[in-house]
Amino acid sequence: MTDYRVRAGGQGQGGTLPTLSAAAAVAKRGDVVIVEPGIYREILKPGAGTTWLGQPGAVIDGGWDRKSVGTQDGATVQIDAPDTTLRGFLIRNCKGHGLAVARGGDGALIEDIYIEWCFRGGVILNGMGELITNVTFRNVHARHMVLSWKIAPTMLGAGCWAMRYAHNVVVDGCSVAGGHGEGMAAGVLSRNVVIKNTTLHTTAHLPLYVSNRAQKVTVSDCVLFQTGDAAYLQSDGEAGVPLVIGDETRPDSKDDKWPHAEDVLVERCLVVGGNKLF
Repeated sequence: MTDYRVRAGGQGQGGTLPTLSAAAAVAKRGDVVIVEPGIYREILKPGAGTTWLGQPGAVIDGGWDRKSVGTQDGATVQIDAPDTTLRGFLIRNCKGHGLAVARGGDGALIEDIYIEWCFRGGVILNGMGELITNVTFRNVHARHMVLSWKIAPTMLGAGCWAMRYAHNVVVDGCSVAGGHGEGMAAGVLSRNVVIKNTTLHTTAHLPLYVSNRAQKVTVSDCVLFQTGDAAYLQSDGEAGVPLVIGDETRPDSKDDKWPHAEDVLVERCLVVGGNKLF
């Protein structure tokens, strides 16, 4: 096991590596990458079994100017290798999504992360339709997402924090605010999803889609509310419904094979605002 250190623009001083990409190229399973304070304007794809620790002030910047049309897909941080750990970073200015856990990212642990200013979603878990398992988020906070709805409204929508085809997922002590899509959603074919101690508010659509074709979803000790901020009202001028349990349908027959939402538990939650509960 080897510890690597990354120093922005360090050019090797003190044995450091100058970029995240340079560290990703050499880090192997069991290695730890310590990222020193600085702005890293690059895309990060951690390798299998590696641990990435951002010191206070470590920023991964996707280079988006917060006003131009970004990309439909892609993420500033993409986890597509198993058993990776990411902790202690600010991820910002994302041309697509902020952080994506894609096919192959089973066993990911993501902690103490702040994500802000994303053209698309803040956190996307397996949006490509391949099963992914055993992912844990702790103290992950996302702000100012899905700006595509304002900048390029003709593009397809996106959730602020979307989970699809995901099994055995824990979301603990996290938050979503200031997004122009659904705040958080346990979506199609997800199973064994636990959302707890989490706050979701001020989104231009519903803060929490508890289950859309997902099974065994538990939501406990969460706070859900809409502030009524004019910037985040729906097209009908209303604040989004705080909490929804339900199954969407498609114009084609693909959803005929999708099971319906079942075994959904919501307990000890505070829900404020919006025009109705379910």
